[in-house]
Amino acid sequence: MAENSLLIMDDDLEVSAYFRDVAQNLGFDVTVLNEPSRFFDTVVELKPNLIVLDLQMPNQDGIELLRGLADKHCQSKIFIASGLDSRVLKTAEQLGAMLGLHIVGTFCKPIELEALKSLLEKHRHDERILTKDQLAYAIEAGQLVVHYLPKVTHKGKGRWIIEGTEALVRWDHEEYG
Repeated sequence: MAENSLLIMDDDLEVSAYFRDVAQNLGFDVTVLNEPSRFFDTVVELKPNLIVLDLQMPNQDGIELLRGLADKHCQSKIFIASGLDSRVLKTAEQLGAMLGLHIVGTFCKPIELEALKSLLEKHRHDERILTKDQLAYAIEAGQLVVHYLPKVTHKGKGRWIIEGTEALVRWDHEEYG
């Protein structure tokens, strides 16, 4: 399964472009399908980490796409989207879970920018792998900062006793913070 790959299946060109732009800005490798005829082939070929699936499309029932994903033993995380009533989304979510799919959420369209970002960020893989060389550089560059935290015990009546300290090292990385 490709890290941070997203497949968007939505027949609305503007909506799918909106989803694509937001996801690409968050670091996703995005594939957009506006016509469901290549959906299953694309899922098998790409093995996306995440799928955004619109339930309501002309000539294709989103529920049938969910059933097809289950038949193919799809391991991708799936968001179900629709402009339909939230009860329809809830039912589709329950069906997907019963079929053994990894449904990670639903949302009604239109979705606001911050809400979409939040949903996608929760399922983005952090690809930062830090090496020994980077740690050695951090030590030499003074990027590691020691913080001391007191270990205290409450003795009642507003009395606290410091029983020791704990040292934490934080890395103030120039790129990651």
